[in-house]
Amino acid sequence: MIETAGAVAHELRQPMTAIIANIELLSHNHEMGEMPQIEQRFQTIRKQCLRMAETIKQMESLMEYRTRDYVNGRLIIDLEESSQKK
Repeated sequence: MIETAGAVAHELRQPMTAIIANIELLSHNHEMGEMPQIEQRFQTIRKQCLRMAETIKQMESLMEYRTRDYVNGRLIIDLEESSQKK
């Protein structure tokens, strides 16, 4: 499971980095002061990408397999508890 999480994290990081880079380019290449709604959407996308980046870091640093309760009695990996970057 730990190896799978690391592989998935690696595969997710590349498209996420491309999204962040393109958002940065678009926001710098256009005058956003004239389009506050678009600026707000860019900020939302950027914020959520940074949130994904933190999850990916946790996936890459998994050291053990700890779970937590989820919906309908299911268990999922507790990334924070299983990560070496607690």
